[in-house]
Amino acid sequence: MGYLLHTLAQMKAPRLSLRTAIILPLTLILFAMSALIFVIQSISYQNTLEDISKKELTTLAQTVRTNLGNYLYPSFIISSTLSQSVIHHFQEPISTSADKTSFLFDTYQSIKNQLPQLDTLNIGVDKTGYYYGFRKESDHSLSLLLKDETTNNDLVVFDGNTRDAKELYRVKDYNMHPRPWYAPVAFSRKQMWSEPYINNDEKKEITLSALTPIVDKGQLYGVIAADIKISTFNQLLTKQKSQHNRSIFIFDANQHLVAQSESSDELSIISEDAPKTETNNPLSIEGGRRAIYASTDPVIKAASKAYLSQSVSDEQLFEFSLDNKKHFGYVIPFNDQYGLNWHIAISIPESEVLSKMSSQQNIMNLTIIGSTIFLCLTGFIFLTRVTSPITQTAKAAQKLAKKEWNTQLPVFGQTFETYTLVKSFNEMATNLQVAFTDLHKQLAFDSLTGLYSREGLIESVKNHKRLNGFVFIIGFDSYRNINDTLGYNTGDQLLKAIAETIKTIAPANSFQARVGSSEFALVTLNMESNDKQDLINLIIRTFDKPIRLGMENILLSPVIGTSNINNNALEQALRQASIALSHAKKNHAKETTYSPEIEEYSLKRTQTILQISEGLKGREFVPFYQPLVDLESGKIIGAEALARWLSPSKGLIPPMKFIPIAEETGLIHQIGYQILLQSCQDTQNEIDAGRWPENFHIHVNVAVDQLASEQFISELKYILKKTKLSPNNLMLEVVESNLIDDNPLLLENIKTIRSMNVGIAIDDFGTGYSSLAYLQTIPFDCLKIDRAFIKDLTEKNGHNSIAAAILSLTRDMNIEVVAEGIETAEQAKVLAELKCGQVQGFYYGRPSPLKEWAINFPLK
Repeated sequence: MGYLLHTLAQMKAPRLSLRTAIILPLTLILFAMSALIFVIQSISYQNTLEDISKKELTTLAQTVRTNLGNYLYPSFIISSTLSQSVIHHFQEPISTSADKTSFLFDTYQSIKNQLPQLDTLNIGVDKTGYYYGFRKESDHSLSLLLKDETTNNDLVVFDGNTRDAKELYRVKDYNMHPRPWYAPVAFSRKQMWSEPYINNDEKKEITLSALTPIVDKGQLYGVIAADIKISTFNQLLTKQKSQHNRSIFIFDANQHLVAQSESSDELSIISEDAPKTETNNPLSIEGGRRAIYASTDPVIKAASKAYLSQSVSDEQLFEFSLDNKKHFGYVIPFNDQYGLNWHIAISIPESEVLSKMSSQQNIMNLTIIGSTIFLCLTGFIFLTRVTSPITQTAKAAQKLAKKEWNTQLPVFGQTFETYTLVKSFNEMATNLQVAFTDLHKQLAFDSLTGLYSREGLIESVKNHKRLNGFVFIIGFDSYRNINDTLGYNTGDQLLKAIAETIKTIAPANSFQARVGSSEFALVTLNMESNDKQDLINLIIRTFDKPIRLGMENILLSPVIGTSNINNNALEQALRQASIALSHAKKNHAKETTYSPEIEEYSLKRTQTILQISEGLKGREFVPFYQPLVDLESGKIIGAEALARWLSPSKGLIPPMKFIPIAEETGLIHQIGYQILLQSCQDTQNEIDAGRWPENFHIHVNVAVDQLASEQFISELKYILKKTKLSPNNLMLEVVESNLIDDNPLLLENIKTIRSMNVGIAIDDFGTGYSSLAYLQTIPFDCLKIDRAFIKDLTEKNGHNSIAAAILSLTRDMNIEVVAEGIETAEQAKVLAELKCGQVQGFYYGRPSPLKEWAINFPLK
């Protein structure tokens, strides 16, 4: 069973073609390798991307740091150089305010082209509080900023480089000492940078000053401030961004913005929400600078949050996302000896880095994809050419399996193995074609008679589009006896003669076939119902005449089963005709036409056979016992064991429902064995229990076929030994009508049985054809007069009856005579007068199971 299930599973499992089985794994391997290359390349690409971005950012950061240093430090060089000259020019006794401004103007005018980033160059005198300065305008002209003895303690901004110019702006009571460009250096007495602050002029620009103290003889004389506007910082960073397309911003140690590349507006770094403070606050007028994470620029804001979320270090590379786009960020410190503690931050979008790598990456990807496709196509073409002969061979094999014998055979392959395979297959296919032709002929035609076989008949008739006729199946009752008596060679010759006879009487356009060992089919097409009976009569008349074979005249007994061909269903019509033939044989009829009732009977018979077989397995066949009475004493001296079928589902089934079928099928042997075994066992048990006397006789019916079998004697000996029943207590009954066959083994077994002291009784005596003759040839111990001779027995006809003749005939034979079927007291009385020894019938008791015997027939 396991092997069968495995085979079915194998049959249902999908099958790949050879080409697919070879190409698919190779293709998968190629694609897997390509995918692996893509993965490795992706990892390498990511690492390369990070390396490139780091190099880009590092290089740019160094460039920005260098440029920023070059941008800032010249201011200190100027202020340092100028500080010595200021002491000389400003402390001259004859130096006037005009001389001082003229000196400062000449100095600024000489350097302004070399220092375009310089915005204001101013000097504050500590003792007097005077202020001298020049501011570069947008047209590169210089404007005077002045506080001296002439400005009434105010800071005046002129629209020109002299005091004669128009006054632009005046700061009342200007005090420089707390200003962020003056106070820190006045306190520290060393060069330094100021914090970013807002000028007190009309422009209110954010400024970063390079501060240098003017010290004379250890005393602070004043402060020189070289101012750089924050807006120029932004312009510097914006220029860097335009060159490198990178976002750049600078922030101090408190993470406040100093400058950024995203806007040239210097006020973009101012926080409007910052609280106002004292006047010495660098940004007290407009509020504090924005924190980097509060920048108005989204790139700076996102980069700042990513930077601050990590452990802050002097130099740091990080990543962040903005609008689902990846960016790289880099921060480096910018410190100098003048107190700057800034950081330069640069960010770059991943797309910018990818743009440099995309062309190379695309070329690499296209190369991988192209190579994979090329290898797949090349492998496909090559393997197709290699496997094509094999796949063609497989397709040809499938067609041959479907009996398409004209299939075109495949061409030879180009490799040695495929060439050998295809060549061998072609040779095998050719041999198969020849063998199939021969086999088809053997299957389609009967080798003995030359008629169609059953398969050949069906195949030939199915080519006709319309079938409207009849099927006749002809059988012969006596054919088996002919084989047994005349031999199989004669039987074969007889079959040939029958076939030739059928050919001669068959109508035109009919088909003849041998469909069984001695059964022939005749199929007529387009035959009317009126012609059917004429053909039946012709067949019967023809085969009722003896057939001459050599010196022998053989008389056959034809039996015919017929059916109609409906809806082109020839196979069904053949089956139905066969059912009709079987029915005719069972009923000893010459011809039977199929009907649903016949099929139903056949079906029930088949079901009964199956049920009998199951009943034998379940030991459902049991003996019922009917008493045998000594007529003179009236005592029960024995019993006949009658087979009964106790079905769990149907209850008690009458013997006539199963005995005939069991005899026809041979199952009667097994039923007889079970009844004989159980009867012997019951009898011995009852004798041992004292309920039956020791000379109690048990009569058991045995079929002639069972009695004539080779193994019956051994079975009988086994039963007697197993049950320990004395042979003297057992009487085997054989129906007299079944003894007409002169079977040597039957007579031999009867003699052996009697030699074992087991009695033989002839049952239903008087119903056979040769009863008197068998009284001389068959040894027996008991004769049972059939009930047919008892039922009409009366006192008036008793002495002239057949029963009286039988009793008279057997009186001197020293055998027991039992009269069956006693139903009345009158019959019993007449038999007593005729000196009949034993009787049996309903008058004395009906058959009953053993458990009811003690109740119905008490012996004591």
